[in-house]
Amino acid sequence: MDVLMIGGTGTLGHAVAPLLSHCNVTVLSRDEFKQKKMMQEYPQFGYVIGDVRDVSTFPAKKFHIVFHFAALKHIDVCEDNVTECIKTNVLGTENVRNFCHTMGVKYAVLSSTDKAVLPINTYGFSKALAEKVFFEANTGETPTRFSVFRWGNVIGSRGSVVPIFKESLLKDKLVKITHPAMTRFWITSNDAAKYIVHNYKQASKVDAMIPNMKASLVSDVALTIADILGIEDYETDTIGIRPGEKIHECLRSTHNFCLRSDNCPIYSIKELTELVRPYI
Repeated sequence: MDVLMIGGTGTLGHAVAPLLSHCNVTVLSRDEFKQKKMMQEYPQFGYVIGDVRDVSTFPAKKFHIVFHFAALKHIDVCEDNVTECIKTNVLGTENVRNFCHTMGVKYAVLSSTDKAVLPINTYGFSKALAEKVFFEANTGETPTRFSVFRWGNVIGSRGSVVPIFKESLLKDKLVKITHPAMTRFWITSNDAAKYIVHNYKQASKVDAMIPNMKASLVSDVALTIADILGIEDYETDTIGIRPGEKIHECLRSTHNFCLRSDNCPIYSIKELTELVRPYI
């Protein structure tokens, strides 16, 4: 089975990779250094330097599955580079959709985010539009099943607060918190990968696929990391919400129901410890 992972050198691509060891996998990304590192672990995969913005860099062959993981993901970066965010996250997703149409791909999977629900920042709006680009493709005649998988914060990913909190605690015994009431949904990259691989064949064509996720106070994550590190005495600095940030996130929203990160199952400190410890 031929599989294309676009943006496959990222956190989610690395998590999906071992689940696809029986497949003919091609990784398309624009960072040659990350590709060289991934080649050491998965030399059996094919690697193509390309950009989701430029469909001419996509391999000219038919794939059974296309996983679309490429995106600009950092809220602050996207706020400062709106046009670039649109080019990658929206127009790039349109390129993926058109490629899948043209090449007769059977399954196309988009990785999305809770920031796409009731969006207030550039990243969230761009991913909300990316989701629509995929779902719109299912309304016409197409050989491809387009599906969207939506996550909260992927713990241990690049840009995650976990390594940031860890470094700050070890260096200064200080944690910078944007807001004491801030909550976030959490999922590990391995759990996200398993959910995609196990569900892409029967994924909805009209609604995002959302795994069961618990949430926690962000400050409790800092407390958990400090406890794992054996740091009992540390300071917390409340620095305020950054442009484009929410205090709480939503995974799903309708006029009658909003699954928000402050009114859902919440991690206990013991559960948070088990979740965070592998990344410390």
